[in-house]
Amino acid sequence: MNLGSSRLLTMVSQMKLLKKLKKKVSVSLVNQYLQNNKLA
Repeated sequence: MNLGSSRLLTMVSQMKLLKKLKKKVSVSLVNQYLQNNKLA
């Protein structure tokens, strides 16, 4: 296994992790936004 392919694999896994994190973050942000609007 050469360096390029392993680097590519780590990039792909990081992208997948980022997508999962983005989904969680966006959901929590939307919930926060809705709660703030209810308070306002």
